[in-house]
Amino acid sequence: MTSAAPAAVSCLLVDDHPAVLDAVSRVLAGAGIRIVCTTSSGADGLAMLERRPADVALIDLRLPDMDGFELVQAIARSPVPARSLLYTGYAGWREAGKALAVGASGVITKGSPLSEVVRAVLAVGRGGTYVDPLLGGQLALQGIHWAKLSERDELFLEYVAQGLTDERIGEELHLSSETVRANVRRVVQAVGARNRTHAVAVALRTGQIR
Repeated sequence: MTSAAPAAVSCLLVDDHPAVLDAVSRVLAGAGIRIVCTTSSGADGLAMLERRPADVALIDLRLPDMDGFELVQAIARSPVPARSLLYTGYAGWREAGKALAVGASGVITKGSPLSEVVRAVLAVGRGGTYVDPLLGGQLALQGIHWAKLSERDELFLEYVAQGLTDERIGEELHLSSETVRANVRRVVQAVGARNRTHAVAVALRTGQIR
């Protein structure tokens, strides 16, 4: 018996630039990602999400009716929340850190190749975290001192930052997914983070992972 193929990741796109919506939706769809809706306003995105749930909401930082941070928070409070991925041409390390702090599962810049946008959406849609490598480096430069993690703990966070699932991390480290979850939970607590995404943000900011 063959195992069932994984369900396609679904995505809602919110951006007030029609050309961006068209280009990104075409590339994502071509990669097998199901586009549930595209819209230029945050309010419309929230309304659409209730009617057509999505795994990922790809959100521009600057929208006509609200900013991306507000939309990330509104989606998190929605009856059918999606995992948010901020997609913007304006983000620096401060914006990236704020996005992760308010609940986004990732940040990617519009200067990234569209193939990398596909990678980011898939990583976030499958439960991982994604931080644009350029922004991750900028966050690391703002480092503050904290208790240094062991190499093993850093490796867990690096895999989480790459968007790997607990099962995939387990395959890499020859551990059960339950053991991986327990270790990641321990690392999250060790760095004083609220959740896995916040732990990655803290680790990037302090230069523990890059």
